[in-house]
Amino acid sequence: MDWPLVIDRNRTALLTIIVALMASLGLVSGGRLSTLPFFLYRRALRILRPAESALRRLIVIVAHEMALRGVKLRAARRDGLAEFLVFSRPNPQGGERLPTFNLIDPLKIFGREAPDMDGFYSGENSDAPDMSPVPAASLALRILALKNALENLPRHAKRLARWYEQRDLAYARNVAHRYSPMRPGPAPALRQRNRDDIDEVLLECHLLAMYSAERQDSS
Repeated sequence: MDWPLVIDRNRTALLTIIVALMASLGLVSGGRLSTLPFFLYRRALRILRPAESALRRLIVIVAHEMALRGVKLRAARRDGLAEFLVFSRPNPQGGERLPTFNLIDPLKIFGREAPDMDGFYSGENSDAPDMSPVPAASLALRILALKNALENLPRHAKRLARWYEQRDLAYARNVAHRYSPMRPGPAPALRQRNRDDIDEVLLECHLLAMYSAERQDSS
């Protein structure tokens, strides 16, 4: 399999979807949003959640491919910061600090009813969409963080390599630690019905990330 081609194809697909989402929201790089109509906010989440899930898997693929090609992934660690999780960094365009993209899937909470992802378009089954304004600043920062990660995949692959390093150290000390940044089972936010382009990208990235991980484990 031509892994660089696979990575580039899915990166381009994700970036195209996110740029279109930003345009539909009136969000520009370095900009901000204060509020959005409720129906538009939910529509953005319907795209953002599977896009975040797909990007996590794309970063897994990039990290594994770089490791198999012998690329050194261990970069200098920031003292005291678990940078595979979310922390803020300066926004080069000014304004609010951008959160760093979270590489780790949220764990599934059992006993809680899953949201109806197929009905995420508010107003989809009604006469008029809900135009009530809702805060959108954190949503905008998540979108910008995702776009920044897409534009800097090798850097985030290095972050993931440091997460694997901490995992291995934890296991050597008999300390509990998650085995994989991807949670077991289906990818988070993957819809089984009413799929859009983002769902197809997520499905492909999920299957390829699982195959890539197995490929590295067997090497």
